Amino acid sequence: MNRPIPTHLKLLAGNPGKRPLNPNEPKPKVHIPPCPSRVTGEGRREWRRRAKLFARLGILTEIDTEAFTLLCEAWGRYCEMEAKVKELGPILKEGEKFKFNPYILLRDRAFHDVRMMLSEFGISPSSRARVSATRTGTATELDDLLD
Repeated sequence: MNRPIPTHLKLLAGNPGKRPLNPNEPKPKVHIPPCPSRVTGEGRREWRRRAKLFARLGILTEIDTEAFTLLCEAWGRYCEMEAKVKELGPILKEGEKFKFNPYILLRDRAFHDVRMMLSEFGISPSSRARVSATRTGTATELDDLLD
């Protein structure tokens, strides 16, 4: 069974299924929350890169802090694990034995998490193909929202 698609994404896509829209779905205000202190390194840089863009598209709202945090943390983990794979290589040598680099599995899991969260926001290439976004707010208004 497919997950329900949020009304705003259905509207942006032109409601291709022509099913009735939920008139009672919450319509939270576009908002750029401050980056939580636990988000560090590349995750924090990702927050700064994407927050204003997501808000301009109308997909970052006052109730999306946790989901956006998960996306940025997953990106940070992906970057950390990719650096470890590049540093150590795909195969590790322990004495006379060789083993698969476990950071590859961690990197791949983080990659999966990033893809999943991008899809949740309608930002992956395949999910974006179903959406036609419009801008909301001015650059100045959105700049004021950034911490």
